[in-house]
Amino acid sequence: MRVIEDRLKQKSNQHWMRVLEAAGVPCGPVNYRSDLYTDPQALALNLIWEVGNRDLGKYKTSGHPIRFLKTPAVPGKGAPVLGEDTASVLRQFGYRDEEIERLKAAGIVK
Repeated sequence: MRVIEDRLKQKSNQHWMRVLEAAGVPCGPVNYRSDLYTDPQALALNLIWEVGNRDLGKYKTSGHPIRFLKTPAVPGKGAPVLGEDTASVLRQFGYRDEEIERLKAAGIVK
C-alpha cells in the first residue's frame, strides 16, 4: 500500500484519471477539502461563503449544499468565539440578565 501511495503522489489526479480510465479501470478523483475553495463547480454554485469571527476575522467556509426555493440558505455570521453567545442562549431559556451575570462571575459560564 505504501508503494502505491508513494507512486500516486508523483503525478496529479488528472494524470492518474487519464491512465486508469484508458486502462478501463473505474475510478474517480480524490477531492480534498482544501481544493473546495478553488473548485470551479463549487464557485459556480455559490457553495463557498465568506463569514466572520470576532477573533479570526473573515474566512471562507463551505455553503449549504441543498437549495430551497422559498427559504434559501444564506451565509451566517460564522462560528462564535467561546462565550460570545452565552447570554443570548441563556435568555432563550428564561434566564434574566442578573442571573447570567452571577453565572459568569462564578465562572460557571463564559
